[in-house]
Amino acid sequence: MAKVPDYDSALIKKKSNVSSLAGSMFARLKSPKRHDSLSSLQRAINTSADFLFDKQKDDGHWRFDLEADVTIPSEYIFLQRFLGKSNRGRDLGMCKYLLSRQNDNGSWPLYHGGPGNISATVKAYFALKLVGYSANEEFMRKAKNWVHENGGAETVNVFTRITLAMFGQLNWKTVPAMPVEIMFLPNWWFFNLNRVSYWSRCVIVPLLIIFAKKPVVLVDEKQHITELFKRHPLKLKKLDFFKPRHPLKNGFILLDRILKILEPFIPNVLRNQAMN
Repeated sequence: MAKVPDYDSALIKKKSNVSSLAGSMFARLKSPKRHDSLSSLQRAINTSADFLFDKQKDDGHWRFDLEADVTIPSEYIFLQRFLGKSNRGRDLGMCKYLLSRQNDNGSWPLYHGGPGNISATVKAYFALKLVGYSANEEFMRKAKNWVHENGGAETVNVFTRITLAMFGQLNWKTVPAMPVEIMFLPNWWFFNLNRVSYWSRCVIVPLLIIFAKKPVVLVDEKQHITELFKRHPLKLKKLDFFKPRHPLKNGFILLDRILKILEPFIPNVLRNQAMN
């Protein structure tokens, strides 16, 4: 009979090997002491290695939370609201996490210790309002002031515009045109979905369907984020404008405006076939 391997012993040996390998790798990151000053790159490497050594457990392993920036829990709250679901305890737990990641100036960063990001800040603020936090809370006022100081919610990225349009906080006309009929583009065309990576298709295809449907989930007026905009958001029709010496960007803006003019003339039969 074949001998059954001792799983626990094998696992301990594997962990030991991994720790030894990691330790030797970090040791090689540090250059030997020299009389000349270290370069800024080497100092950054040494600091990073020291930080990781400080976080290492006594038995040689490291443990870190698996987390992303605040846009992920914010978007989870949006998803649950979109699906008509609610879990008060879970929502409050996520809000507690969001507030723990807020910068002192009221913004939210894209990475730990980073500068404020306008799109992340608007998403986190909106998620907090959907859960029930008032705009009069001190941390909400700080966030609003930071957003206004950095151009207002008008300057968020396209993905955030889509989110806000889905909840009636922005006009769908402010979102760049993404005709679902792209699905019909042939392989020989200079752009088609087979020319992009699979993970890009996982993002593009749902967005095409969303743009075709243009859903709007109505939320209570007290949960609106009108106060983050410098102008009333529902009166905004365009957020992208032509700029001198930016031919590529101007070309995409022109294409977007042409597609929006043509969109009403696309037969519903063709659109439905593209979505199916």
